[in-house]
Amino acid sequence: MEEKIKNIVEKKLSKDMHLLKMNYSTDNRFLNLVVDSEGSLTIGDIASLTKKINKSDDMLDIVGDSFRTEISTPGITSNLEMPFQFKKNIGRTILLKIDGHEDGNEISGEIISADDNGVFVKNSLVNESILYSRIDEAKIQISFG
Repeated sequence: MEEKIKNIVEKKLSKDMHLLKMNYSTDNRFLNLVVDSEGSLTIGDIASLTKKINKSDDMLDIVGDSFRTEISTPGITSNLEMPFQFKKNIGRTILLKIDGHEDGNEISGEIISADDNGVFVKNSLVNESILYSRIDEAKIQISFG
């Protein structure tokens, strides 16, 4: 059932939206989604997606007409998981936990560029291109000041 729901949800996403996480609880008929976009997402975008999913005949056929849907975006402290997330954060400071890095397992720096294979990070000590396959964790660093 969950795979069918996922396929329906993915068909309702706009072309630059990505489904990051999905959970459907059959016990309380609750659909929880986390989506992100290559651009910015507005409350209106989320509301529109919610309506598309809730009014989908395919969805109603699978789960019935009394289910709840919650859609959110990843929080600022969420791990970056997909190349487009690195691309849209170019210019921001990131903390990477890297498998087998010679300077320890962490590097912090500004995202200079990103493509489908990896990210280029620069700080006062390092200018380094890092493949996504080597990154265990990637979080944007927030500064207040």
